[in-house]
Amino acid sequence: MTFERSLITLLDETERRLEETEGRNTQEEMEEDAAPQE
Repeated sequence: MTFERSLITLLDETERRLEETEGRNTQEEMEEDAAPQE
């Protein structure tokens, strides 16, 4: 495995984890908004 190849793999993995984290945060925010604000 070349250095560039491992860098690309690392970037892909990081990007996927970021998307997963953002997806969870968005879901939590939507649930909070759905709750009554009274």
